[in-house]
Amino acid sequence: MERLKLSDIALGADDAKIEVENASSEKNNFFREYYFESVVSQIDRFYLGQKYIVRGFKGAGKTALLRYLSIEYKEMYGDVVEFILFKSKIRESDRKNMSVTAGMQFAETEGVSVFEQNFEDIWVWFIHTKIYSIIKNDKLLFLNDESFKKYFDFMESFSDPNVGGASSISNLILKDGTVKLKANFSVFSVEWAQNYGFDPKSGKMPIDKIADLATSLLKKCKIADRKIFLFFDELEVHYASEEMYRRDCRLIRDLILSISFLNEEFKEANISIRLMCALRDEVLSSVVLFGGEVNKIVADRGVRVRWDSPVRHQDQPIVKMIEKRFMVSEKHYLGCVKNNDIWTTYFPAKIEGQKPINYILDMCNFRPRDVVRLLSLIAEIHPNIDNIEDNHFRQIKKEFSNLTWDEMTQDLLVSYSPNEVEFIKSVLLNLPRKLEAKNLAERFEGRAISSPEGSSIIKKKKSWMGVLEDLYRSGILGNEYFVKKEKKNRWMFRGDDVLDKTLPVAIHRSLRSSLSIV
Repeated sequence: MERLKLSDIALGADDAKIEVENASSEKNNFFREYYFESVVSQIDRFYLGQKYIVRGFKGAGKTALLRYLSIEYKEMYGDVVEFILFKSKIRESDRKNMSVTAGMQFAETEGVSVFEQNFEDIWVWFIHTKIYSIIKNDKLLFLNDESFKKYFDFMESFSDPNVGGASSISNLILKDGTVKLKANFSVFSVEWAQNYGFDPKSGKMPIDKIADLATSLLKKCKIADRKIFLFFDELEVHYASEEMYRRDCRLIRDLILSISFLNEEFKEANISIRLMCALRDEVLSSVVLFGGEVNKIVADRGVRVRWDSPVRHQDQPIVKMIEKRFMVSEKHYLGCVKNNDIWTTYFPAKIEGQKPINYILDMCNFRPRDVVRLLSLIAEIHPNIDNIEDNHFRQIKKEFSNLTWDEMTQDLLVSYSPNEVEFIKSVLLNLPRKLEAKNLAERFEGRAISSPEGSSIIKKKKSWMGVLEDLYRSGILGNEYFVKKEKKNRWMFRGDDVLDKTLPVAIHRSLRSSLSIV
């Protein structure tokens, strides 16, 4: 029987960005070949602009989907694609300056004065600078008529020569909420002064006016055959402080609103520019608390990447994903698919007493990243094996559990500080396999008496049951119970959206080793 070494199988990477960013055309084509679309029915709707928000749990494959679409559009259609990464490219200094530029407003809500900021105009202008940087390098994307020349000259008129390129967002807007033009630039200045608040003496224009004018000018342009796609990824929030948390939630809220606004404007003008973004469910839950119509936009224009399906284990999408990666790898290295049943070819008959499919589904939370991590850990230790054994899974169990805990707690860090997350972990250590929800809440309450972190959590969350609900949403906690001696369970990643506090709770199996639960 001819088999591949484990190191030759396209298991993928923890982060799809690392896997395909700056990769060769050959590697990108290989990625396209083994990529498995869990939302295959929606692919055309993304291209047409009917859907433009990808949502899902951390590790569900949102970035992989965006990267797959970018490769597909670029390689198949010759379209122009660019990624903007919120977490790594919009620096803390940028966010501070954006906050200063946005200023402060106070709104009355049910008789209470509420602090508010609006970043929409800043984001709209930022997006225009990205579009400008693309067309500056490829003017053939648009028909070179008077409307295009007017938009291009307008965008070119700003003092920063790197606008839209290597410069940071901080360099695009002054702290007084204006954008400065070149001192000697006089074309259209009379019209600007009359209708858009342009001050010829200072060369400044208010950010809200300049964003409106840029959109109005671009809508009159005619794009050529190719499309432009801007992908926004890494829209993440971390609870470093209350102030930063609220600011970043508003920034992401207004980025989503700006993406929606411009997509609708471009659609109305029949301009083939598509803006797309990926958003974690836990971040979305925080962002919607800050108002706007984000929930409605996500419901109408979003697609949720999920891998649970009401079918037999062997027909689950994530199982099909694993099978496809093994088979495509065989075709790539051996010339054809040699083994149609990868489970009997590459896996043991049982893993800790379970069939391989059942074991992997149980351990991996129906998330592609967990599957990649589980199998990659084995491949790192045993790259030259062509048949995985039961003891190989036992070897990496502790490390896999620790890494999975780190992954799941990323969702907690949206609304808890790192020290608060450590307190939560200390309470979960050495828990029984199963206990009543109220008993776990009481355990938290008892430990919090002598803990500053516990006190800050209860002040924030009001009740320990609220903490259990957060643990449930992150996948750390679930319901496990019996009905007529038949084991039942409820987990967020299986589509059960709410923790049932009347049923026993349990820590997810993948975390038991990390939390010393036996």
